Amino acid sequence: MPDDENVRPSVLIIEDDPSISEIVARVLDKEGFITHAAFDGAQGLDTYYLTQPNIIILDVNMPVMDGWETLARLRRVSETPVIMLTVYRPNRT
Repeated sequence: MPDDENVRPSVLIIEDDPSISEIVARVLDKEGFITHAAFDGAQGLDTYYLTQPNIIILDVNMPVMDGWETLARLRRVSETPVIMLTVYRPNRT
């Protein structure tokens, strides 16, 4: 967090699983960040343009537009730092 308490950095969470998005947002909110959520890559791009966040947390596997395509499109217009996030769930039989 910056030393200036009036400045709250913002994070855009682009994650299609609402439960994961909510967990990440809760942790970041507790640390003083402003969080914004989007649930697929296309919505994430729209939210990026509206909010201009300081950092983006981006899921890899999403419907509509996956994380890699979303990242490629973001890089055409922005150098905002991006953390790629994925959840691995092995098939249990």
